[in-house]
Amino acid sequence: MDELTRYRTTDLYLFSDDDLTPLATALQARLPALCIGVNRLAHPHREAWYCNFSIDGGPDGPAEEPEPGIAAVLAVIEALDPPQRSAWAGCSQRVFDVAYDCGRGPFAFRQELSAETLGRLASAGAALRVTLYSEPGTSQEDSDAGRD
Repeated sequence: MDELTRYRTTDLYLFSDDDLTPLATALQARLPALCIGVNRLAHPHREAWYCNFSIDGGPDGPAEEPEPGIAAVLAVIEALDPPQRSAWAGCSQRVFDVAYDCGRGPFAFRQELSAETLGRLASAGAALRVTLYSEPGTSQEDSDAGRD
């Protein structure tokens, strides 16, 4: 890492009691995002499904900030046909996870989502999560791993 704080990626995580394969297929057909996979989760009392998409930008390559990718995904979600929209609504969790690599500079690093995008996220029933990745070699786990 070059020790600068920067936007890394946005992932969309979906969880449902129903098979997410049809929804994932519909989203993949309309998105510049990469579907990482649809998986059946081991759950002792019921069937559960998990799917995630990596939203790394668009046709112009990796994005410098999360809003364009999130807005593009929301546009697709808002335009889903009724069966896929029902599958979306049936998800127990719909999470946009915005990730950053955290370095030693700059002193302050700011990015924002517009009120419009935040409103669209809420209307879609989605949550927003922020994940911060530390510099390699600076976390306690890295220090502990070096003691072996």
